[in-house]
Amino acid sequence: MAEGRAKLTGGFLHSYRDTDTKKGSELFFIFQPQLRSSETNQKKTWSAWLKLLLSIGCSPDRTRPVVFMATETEPSEWFPWNPLRFQMLRKLEDAPRNQGRVLLMRDTSTAMLVAVKQVPSWWMQENQSKFRSVYPYETEMPWMDVAYLAFLNQVGYHWACSLLGVYRDDTCTYIVTSLASHGDLFLWSSRLQLEPGPTREATVQPLAVQMLKAVQELHDLSIAHRDLSCENILVTQVDDTLEVRVIDFAAACGSRFSSGAHGKDMYVAPEVHLGGKFDTFLSDAFALGVIFLSVLLQRYPWNSTKPGCCKSFEYVRKHGLRKYLMRRKLSGTSLTFADAISDSCLHLLEGLLEVDPGERLTLGENAWSLSGDRVSVWSEDWVLSAPAWGREISDF
Repeated sequence: MAEGRAKLTGGFLHSYRDTDTKKGSELFFIFQPQLRSSETNQKKTWSAWLKLLLSIGCSPDRTRPVVFMATETEPSEWFPWNPLRFQMLRKLEDAPRNQGRVLLMRDTSTAMLVAVKQVPSWWMQENQSKFRSVYPYETEMPWMDVAYLAFLNQVGYHWACSLLGVYRDDTCTYIVTSLASHGDLFLWSSRLQLEPGPTREATVQPLAVQMLKAVQELHDLSIAHRDLSCENILVTQVDDTLEVRVIDFAAACGSRFSSGAHGKDMYVAPEVHLGGKFDTFLSDAFALGVIFLSVLLQRYPWNSTKPGCCKSFEYVRKHGLRKYLMRRKLSGTSLTFADAISDSCLHLLEGLLEVDPGERLTLGENAWSLSGDRVSVWSEDWVLSAPAWGREISDF
């Protein structure tokens, strides 16, 4: 039975789960060319998917055409690190979850500024297969991050950084990507010097709509991020506009339905803590709601969504988001959180942060096309009123 379908430039990628295999359950991918698409587009898209599926641990099933199944292989390409080519400028930030750090460097062969994630090779291992054998219980896979980023570049996904290479020396692995000029969303928003209110909201609005579009397009490629946060969205200058970039796909998955908690506690959708399968598209939508609210208020609205762990979210669970925002006061003022947010924005946030996933706004993914009764973010007034440059950048 088909689990999902993603529309690509040259066709569709279907995912199937066979529960009758001797191993209990195996996931299969089948590429269906789009008849109206050019043969060149079909070949380009399928070639990109082949590379991704191979790199993340899939192998061909010789009994069926264009079918890949989830079994181990040896992925990844990397090159010797050349310290003379990459000139160290400064550290951008630590990357504690990868045991490493992110550096600003200049590529002397191109004179470009680049971001370099330096990770000890004892942690990274040689490839995905060896990483999983050494760290069988790890939920974040660094080679998956590389594989997904490479694939997204190959299919022309607008909202990802460019992967410029993976390099190694005797001790470290270096993942080189294009640089986002304004850093992550947390850093960008903290430098706005705008108090919560209409001006701050108007500044955030176009980037927020870009984030909705970016994650929608990611889901339409059958990829769920599962670790969206202010730190995993970058902001960069492109000509005279700002654009977002989605990073860190180490916890991403190629299945719409998943189990197990990933990401930081305040961003995790409440249904994730219930055990069993949940819809990753809807949990990503919840994380976007937390991101928007955090940036608008200049503070996190709660510390955790785990049952009984945070009084703030328990109030939301019991009384709803609007009443919570009307109750909490902004520091040093008599204004409430709700006073700093327009009604149309608050309506969007209520939809994204709905505790019941069955009532939550969708991102308008192709997967919902047969569910005419589900409302998406693209019918929300706040989204529709965003500046054109915030809504129409990508033609992916």
